[in-house]
Amino acid sequence: MNFKKEDIAKNVIMLQAERFGIAAEEMEHVLEWSAEDDTSSCLRMHLRKETGRSGARVLDLHEFYWAGLVQGRISLRQVLVWLARTSLVPLLWWSKQPAILFREKNEKKETKRRVGIFLRELGRAALLAVFGLGLTLSMVYAIANWREIGRTAEQLWVAITPISHPFALVCWITTVVFALMILRGGIALLVQRFRPTIEPSISRLWIVGSFATAVALGVAAWSIDWRWDIEVVRLAGALWTAVRSAPVAVPLVAALVGLVLSRILVKYLGDIALYVTADERSEFFRTRSEILEGSTKQLRSLLADPQYEAVYVAGHSLGSVIAYDTINRIVREVRAASTDAAKLDEKKFNKLLGLLTFGCPLDKIYYFFRTEVGERQAVRAQLLSSLHSFRKMASERDYGCHKLKQYDVPEPPKFRWLNVYSPPDVVSAHLDFYEVEEQPKIRYRNPFAYLNPVGAHLAYWRDSDFYRNVAKWL
Repeated sequence: MNFKKEDIAKNVIMLQAERFGIAAEEMEHVLEWSAEDDTSSCLRMHLRKETGRSGARVLDLHEFYWAGLVQGRISLRQVLVWLARTSLVPLLWWSKQPAILFREKNEKKETKRRVGIFLRELGRAALLAVFGLGLTLSMVYAIANWREIGRTAEQLWVAITPISHPFALVCWITTVVFALMILRGGIALLVQRFRPTIEPSISRLWIVGSFATAVALGVAAWSIDWRWDIEVVRLAGALWTAVRSAPVAVPLVAALVGLVLSRILVKYLGDIALYVTADERSEFFRTRSEILEGSTKQLRSLLADPQYEAVYVAGHSLGSVIAYDTINRIVREVRAASTDAAKLDEKKFNKLLGLLTFGCPLDKIYYFFRTEVGERQAVRAQLLSSLHSFRKMASERDYGCHKLKQYDVPEPPKFRWLNVYSPPDVVSAHLDFYEVEEQPKIRYRNPFAYLNPVGAHLAYWRDSDFYRNVAKWL
């Protein structure tokens, strides 16, 4: 069972098939009618030999697609407010950090380790404070120099006024933008030739056509400039002269950054903001509950299906967090020992053999988004810990006379957790707040991976070392 927002790499399934030695047409799309009067869909791979701890000869890949549950549910303003509040967590919860961060006892060089953790937290808080202060001061600086911004607008109007055909300028801008978009697509196709996914003759024809069209549009833009005397070079010089002064450049850069980030923030951070808040009082908690209800229903159905002898759960990025939370919900159902026929018995629960997380931000999410509990709410703190207890390390908080009786957290006897992370990937990390059997570190052979954190976060899908670790985990 795979938890992910979208198919990040188009050849993910192809790479998985190659790792198991599956040739073309040895995979099939299977549709089955489920007990809930619904159609279930999976990709079935027929393996050439027994694989994994269960000795499987058939591997079914199910996907829980959760993206549709978060679309259009959060605005840019809500993302920014959530981001600002999240950034202040290290400072707002400063007095509560020791119970979260210092969990291990009797460790060699304990004092040195604790000093290092304290300095790290101090640096994190200082970095966030400097970042917030910089944004605030840039806006204040722009407001204080509003007269300079007005003069800049006048200069731009003076530069545009001599143009006798404004429509020609619009045509020139449209032509240049169109040419750049086609050129960008042609370059992308040229790069893909090193990883061919399109028939070579078609790819070659499309690349040549793209570059030829871009050149033709460039000539058309030059012709428009020459025929209607737009003087694009003069306009560009006037624009640069008008905006290069600091009172104009600072707010302009801030506005451009905001325009770019607005899409990124809502598209990527919006998903996180809607899901990760574990506090039931949050306005976003409803979305989290809907996602978990759907994922738990699907995992419960797979465990109860008699045709499956083993079930593995895998998730990338935020999908790995959803995968963990889904298993934790299943564990809670088993702990409750309910007589409800819809819940799992021990035999079905033991079919769950493993969790694979990669590019996983689980530690960061626990650190930033845990439910805030007051110092005097010892019982509530333990209840919350019990509800989210699967494989989570105990804190060093002393509950004194309010300490609850020890409880057992059920776990399938053959269950193994594999967490794969990479240093260039700023989202993932070694998980310290959870008990994990294996946490291999992937070091990408491409040194430029360290310069592109987004690419590093997606590179697992194409990394051979990653698939070798997954094969061993199975």
